[in-house]
Amino acid sequence: MSIAKLARNRAVDTAMKGVPMAYILGNKAVVGSRSNSTVSPRMIPTQSSSSLFNQTFSPISPPNAGFRNVPRSFSTDRHLDPYERFMRRTAINWGIRFVPQQEAFVIERFGKFYKVIEAGLHVLVPLVDQIAYIHSLKEQTIEIPEQPAVTTDNVSIRVNGVLFVKVIDAERASYGNDNVMYAVTQLAQTVMRSAIGKMPLDKTFMERDTLNANIVEAINDVATQWGLICRRYEIRDIIPPPGIRDSMVMQAEAERRKRAEIIEAEGKRQAVILTSEAAKMNSINRATGEAEAIRIIAEAIQGNGGQAAASLKVAQDYVQAFNKMAKETTTMLLPAPVGDPSSMVASALALYKNLIVDKHGKNLFQENSTLAKSARQIEHDEATESREKPVFSLQNTKKD
Repeated sequence: MSIAKLARNRAVDTAMKGVPMAYILGNKAVVGSRSNSTVSPRMIPTQSSSSLFNQTFSPISPPNAGFRNVPRSFSTDRHLDPYERFMRRTAINWGIRFVPQQEAFVIERFGKFYKVIEAGLHVLVPLVDQIAYIHSLKEQTIEIPEQPAVTTDNVSIRVNGVLFVKVIDAERASYGNDNVMYAVTQLAQTVMRSAIGKMPLDKTFMERDTLNANIVEAINDVATQWGLICRRYEIRDIIPPPGIRDSMVMQAEAERRKRAEIIEAEGKRQAVILTSEAAKMNSINRATGEAEAIRIIAEAIQGNGGQAAASLKVAQDYVQAFNKMAKETTTMLLPAPVGDPSSMVASALALYKNLIVDKHGKNLFQENSTLAKSARQIEHDEATESREKPVFSLQNTKKD
């Protein structure tokens, strides 16, 4: 085995032994400084004694899993909550740095801002350039805790929500505010209270979209100075007082009963309308049928033999009407002698003759009677004239 291979194996063994020792030393440092400092333990990095691993190690990681998480424990800091993500953290500059995707490193040179490097391979000047801040360029979710608010109708409610922000300028996010996440959270709470105070309780439930849009617009007016942009804000819960909640339940029940009664009344109204329309159509159809029947009967009466048939029908109906009256009551007023049925029939025929008219309004029976009388008068005059005219005879001729 060559000397180079022996040296490499020894270096690897030494590095592997140094990793758990770094965690042990880091834990001791944290325990020793916890009573004297208020800094979060996760913000105190410890350096490994290995020359092969130029990364910092988090003291809160378990020793067995720490070696597997070493390559990204410093570059992303995913174990930190959003409030600690923007705290100032430093890292040793070994000259070559690999920046993960969707992250940005803020580089300072001699303590002054120099540049921002993003995903990829970058070459830095050791001891001159310093990695001052590390920012995640992904969209981050911040839970807005529950807080009180008062509406325009003096109802005290409790509201919480969720804020979605993203870093768009790493330089401003580093130097614009000491802790931009805490600042944007406080700003969201203030804006939400202000927006809710401009509307009554009912509108806070009905116009959530408008309320969310107003909050996002107000946050972006300030957050852009901190290198952040608010993508959206969602109100999660609006919790009114118990008394108001009971009143809202009663109001909702009353509203549902009202809608049910309106629907029932509308159904009855439609039923009545449809019934009346059906009765109307029935009456129209019945009247149309009766008119058509009368027209057909009138045409039949004006035909040959129609008047005689009509006279017979009227006489029968007249007699049947008197028969029905005799069955229904014991007292009757008769317009004709009871013992003379022929007079009753004659009265019925006379009534029928007075009612029957043609299409021009002329009484057919009167016209026929006049024509008959005229014909009889002409025959009588001709007979009289023939009787008065002298008869020619040879015996009456005088001789000259």
